[in-house]
Amino acid sequence: MDLAARIEQMVEPALNDLGYTIVEILVMGSGRTKLDISIELVNGDPVTISDCVKANREIAAIMDVEDPIKSAYVLDVSSPGIDRPLVKTKDYKRFVGKAVKVKTHEFVDERKRFAGTLVEATDDHIVVELGENDMTPEGNKIIKISYDQIQRAKLDPQI
Repeated sequence: MDLAARIEQMVEPALNDLGYTIVEILVMGSGRTKLDISIELVNGDPVTISDCVKANREIAAIMDVEDPIKSAYVLDVSSPGIDRPLVKTKDYKRFVGKAVKVKTHEFVDERKRFAGTLVEATDDHIVVELGENDMTPEGNKIIKISYDQIQRAKLDPQI
């Protein structure tokens, strides 16, 4: 299990008790580590600065006890923003019908970047209906992408 997954396992129950859920955890840096955690409110309300401060305090207390990062690090807790990343299968299922941008690890229909409407999300793949200006070289308007092909996906507030 990687460090981000271990940290999520440690802090998520406490955050859930406070009414938050974890969207994404990023561990970055080779010198001083930066731990970015984006959260949402379980009830769907917008995350405020006060929510971030509250979650930060809770996470910091757990991190001090569990000590999964042995060196000094910076903890940043924030809202996922309007271009919210799609990380877990449940995220994709929740946002069916919304505009998305998807970047893949490998070529899918001769490209790696797609923009359009997320029309389906199953347990092993998504289906995106591409925008008029984003069709594949073959003119395909619908693209099926398995989760293991996805490098990064996010909501697209521009469409």
